[in-house]
Amino acid sequence: MCTSLRRAMHFARKGVEATSFAFDHGVGDNALLVEDVGKISHDYSTALRVLEFLQDHGAVLICTQCDVSYVLYIKGLSQALHQRAVRKGLGLPWWTGGERYTEINRAAGND
Repeated sequence: MCTSLRRAMHFARKGVEATSFAFDHGVGDNALLVEDVGKISHDYSTALRVLEFLQDHGAVLICTQCDVSYVLYIKGLSQALHQRAVRKGLGLPWWTGGERYTEINRAAGND
């Protein structure tokens, strides 16, 4: 298989193109890039502590293999982080791209 075809298949994976877009637009300057949320920790409290650390430092989580906001919702982490963002005036510690990310972080004063 030629190198260019391998690269094309690599970038066709879900999330990789969005990740490339994030880095092109400066989001990757303060980001933790992982394949999946489970790579942080499968333990709820440990994952929450890592995400709170990212949130405190204005960094974001970018996942290449999943929709990070959906996975955090399923794991029950997004609600706690949304409430913490409102309470402390912080942005959300994940990047979903597009208007939603911009609006949430602008409202929190992170833009």
